[in-house]
Amino acid sequence: MQFADDGSGQTVVQLSESVVLPSQLQDARISPDAVPCFTYEREGRAATPLEETNVILWLHAGGNIIGHPADYGQPGPQWVPTISKVAAGFDGVIFAPSYRLATVPENTYPANLQDIWHAYHYVLEQGYQPKNIRLVGESAGGNSVFILT
Repeated sequence: MQFADDGSGQTVVQLSESVVLPSQLQDARISPDAVPCFTYEREGRAATPLEETNVILWLHAGGNIIGHPADYGQPGPQWVPTISKVAAGFDGVIFAPSYRLATVPENTYPANLQDIWHAYHYVLEQGYQPKNIRLVGESAGGNSVFILT
């Protein structure tokens, strides 16, 4: 893990590609193919090679019991407009995983972290580079960023 200034004066965390999933988060029941990951990108964004493309891995809020990265519904927060606003000014791609929520006994902690970890590795497998990936989270999503880094 490295800390760096992204040019805006904010400190960002960069995970190393060689980071290994901690043993307490490993679970044979979890498959990277089972984590839906929504993508957001500015319309008309100039194409760049994957290895040079900036990426945000966006972790939604909701206390790990509500929310979805494509949720427009009420009464919960409306994350899509927020993600869309960020994407409109971002020169890169935003990945927003739909991690498991702790609403049933099978999905208790650390199920959400396992899903986020697999989503991160999915992004790497697509050809994006760790040095260009930023983890961003709102509320509980921010807590997940803190735990994983």
